[in-house]
Amino acid sequence: MSWKPNRTFLALFIGLVVSGAALILTLPAIFGPHESSQAMLTMILGGVTAIFAIGTILMRPQKHSSATS
Repeated sequence: MSWKPNRTFLALFIGLVVSGAALILTLPAIFGPHESSQAMLTMILGGVTAIFAIGTILMRPQKHSSATS
């Protein structure tokens, strides 16, 4: 039996990785001199990352148990 990954799950997972990396890169700007655009960008990226994380959790592939007794 071959396993075929769900394209929606893969798209959400890639979006989660990219938005999470962008969020990590913008976090140091919060602790420096404040710019209103940097704080807003960090908040937006945090929200986008959270949305992708929830979508990834909800769309994850089901575990197939192959219990042969």
